[in-house]
Amino acid sequence: MALFNGDSSSKILNLIPQLLAFPVVFLFLRRTYKLVRNYIEARKLGIPILVIPVSWHDREWLLVRHLFKWIDSIPVLGYWYRYSYIGWPLRLRFKPHEKYGDAFAIVAPNGVLIQVNDPQAGTVLQRDYKTWTKPASLYDIFDLYGKNVVSVNGEDWQRHRRIVNPAFREQNYKMVWEESLRQADQMLDLRTGSTDGGKVTLADIYTDFHLLAVHVLSAAELGRLHDFSSGLQEVPEGKTKSFSGTLNFMLMNIIPVVVFGKMKLPHFLTWSKFRETQAAIRDLGEYLAETIAYTRATTQSGGGGRHADIASALIEADEAAKRDDQQHAGKSLGGGGGGGKRQNYLSDTELLGNLYAFNVAGFDTTAGTLCYAIPFLAVNSHIQEWVGEEIDAVFGSTPPLSSDYESTFPRLTRCLAIMVLRQQPLTFSFFSLIQYETLRLWGPLPEMSRFAGGEGQRLRVGDRDLFVPKGVYVSTNFFGIHTDPRHWGATSLEWKPERWIVKDPETGVESIRTPTGGTFLGWSYGPRVCPGKKFSQVEFAAVLVTLLHRFRLKPWAIPERGMESEDDARDALMHAVDDSQFAFTTKMASPEKAGVVIVPR
Repeated sequence: MALFNGDSSSKILNLIPQLLAFPVVFLFLRRTYKLVRNYIEARKLGIPILVIPVSWHDREWLLVRHLFKWIDSIPVLGYWYRYSYIGWPLRLRFKPHEKYGDAFAIVAPNGVLIQVNDPQAGTVLQRDYKTWTKPASLYDIFDLYGKNVVSVNGEDWQRHRRIVNPAFREQNYKMVWEESLRQADQMLDLRTGSTDGGKVTLADIYTDFHLLAVHVLSAAELGRLHDFSSGLQEVPEGKTKSFSGTLNFMLMNIIPVVVFGKMKLPHFLTWSKFRETQAAIRDLGEYLAETIAYTRATTQSGGGGRHADIASALIEADEAAKRDDQQHAGKSLGGGGGGGKRQNYLSDTELLGNLYAFNVAGFDTTAGTLCYAIPFLAVNSHIQEWVGEEIDAVFGSTPPLSSDYESTFPRLTRCLAIMVLRQQPLTFSFFSLIQYETLRLWGPLPEMSRFAGGEGQRLRVGDRDLFVPKGVYVSTNFFGIHTDPRHWGATSLEWKPERWIVKDPETGVESIRTPTGGTFLGWSYGPRVCPGKKFSQVEFAAVLVTLLHRFRLKPWAIPERGMESEDDARDALMHAVDDSQFAFTTKMASPEKAGVVIVPR
């Protein structure tokens, strides 16, 4: 006897599509409910609202978003596609705010985001770290090995900062200067000594500057020195890559590192990229742990560590905090009181986390800024000559490689904090202007988000107060503020380093323009300003000094790309810059399509 007759089988087959459709319908209804709920809450804000069906909160969407570019071309309804991308200010800048105002809400099923384009509001969001905190979900990318000064909030951040701040000191900047000069000199020798005659694509420049950044980080952070050409080849026993090779792989593949970092799979289910990523994560953790162990042993034995590198300074500060805690504990036991004091030193996991965070935060930022400065310099020969005047005045015919940091660097750059906070003319550097102007237009982060602390916070935007409920993101549109004509004039979208110069009409003395409060946030603002700010400035100046002391840059008309003239090459360079995307930091999408020629002076 048949288990099912024909009618029963037919009914079961008819049910299959319905069963398959059920989870899809359920998901649709659930997301629709959340979208409506969030929309109702957003209306209470009293600001314009944009509704989008998916957003960067949906990590699955980020993986497939590139397959749906056609949505953006749909009239009226396609607008939401461009706002579903965390880096949308990179392309749209201040334009949406001209239509919707300095504050508007983006509502999606997984959350509400308030986007602000007001310098004063942006300053408050970056400065008031106790009331406006970093969303943990956006900063867990830094927590691969442990919590750190970049990712934590509140009292934990204060504890990390007390240990981390002493690590960034003049001894370290001296090492950054010397190593940046050495790496840049070797890099240029390799590029100009090749059969290509100094012709390099922006993709080549991207690779070179990122390798240079890895080697500078390796030396200045961990005390490990490498030659530019051979650093990737020195593989110790038991490791799959050299230290710089491991660090370079990790930082160039940050998305796979984040996705695969804590994933556990049986070996038979893994693939080559997964295994390579897991091996690199293991090896870098071992390299960093070995550095901590060695430095601590040297410090405890009275050797004082390696002094100049960040790891040594970090361990020294941590050991000092540990001794203070032990002394306090001893007094508490002896005196019968004072218990319950918070631990001030960092655990080994936290030390590891901070060393990793310094690498992640410092790798793509300076290297990326250099990558964007090169095409702008190549199409603006007058700026190269302008900078060359200062180089000649400072160095003459003496190679920068033999220069002294203490006497040379103060004549070439200055700390951004001095520029922002002091309201009197100071000596300035053309390198400062180039870096500030490049960061203004093409900084590493188009925006930065915060959460309201407690049960919500009030934020003044323009002439009105907004009450921001708990759980709502508020994002400062850096690229909007940095290019808003209200603050930067009619040429706000143009790269013009000279805009930073103010000339006294009576004396003719030139000084750096002090931006109006909050209109320039290249390194963020307030107590949580980037701790590696001066590190970045020293490295940037050293590389450009080395380059422009010996060479000039010209646009390269690449025949294989159909370029026939220098004008074609100029257009290609600017198109490569404009065709940028956000992938952890701001990057050119197709740097291989344009290039420069490095020409001896």
